[in-house]
Amino acid sequence: MKLQRLAGMGPRAAIVSGVTMIVLLLDWIFGSAAFGSGRLGFLAAVLFLLAGTAWLGAMAVAGLDIDWMAHPDTHNGRLLASLWLAIAGSFLPPLLAVSVLVGAPAWVTQLILCLIGLVAGGFTILHNLEAHRVGILSGLLPWVGILSGVFFLVLWLGVLLSLPPLTFFGLFVGGILYAAWAIWLGIKLGRKAPVAAVT
Repeated sequence: MKLQRLAGMGPRAAIVSGVTMIVLLLDWIFGSAAFGSGRLGFLAAVLFLLAGTAWLGAMAVAGLDIDWMAHPDTHNGRLLASLWLAIAGSFLPPLLAVSVLVGAPAWVTQLILCLIGLVAGGFTILHNLEAHRVGILSGLLPWVGILSGVFFLVLWLGVLLSLPPLTFFGLFVGGILYAAWAIWLGIKLGRKAPVAAVT
């Protein structure tokens, strides 16, 4: 199967996902005001597109390898749903960047941001709950991931209610927690056998 080519890539993908989240946050904080205006705005939007796509794409690869392929006990509808969320979500940052560059209506940008919040929140919560349930992850690590997912849902709620401060708060705190969780996850799993629990 082609998916078997991803076997063993989970730890590295988790680190890539965490690092690109940091890049995405920095770009959003310092460059989003310039999106769509001049050369600087174009470069900021392209960086956001690449970082966002890599963040969610690497998230999907990490989940697929760490849980789905390496641990048959996690083969259930909840985890499969979270993996599909992450895979589908990797297409959302390009859509968001394009919508900003072409001056799409505000509701289009809000819809895409809502979906990003739901995808990131749904994946991290379900992934960590399932990994903790079967003993892949233990200790503090899965709870950091779950908490990051909760703040991504705060992002979703902020967009839904048209409350920019809440949106920024959810993205900022959720992003920091996610980056810490993903990098920690990658380093820990990279040092251990795939079947060992991570504390």
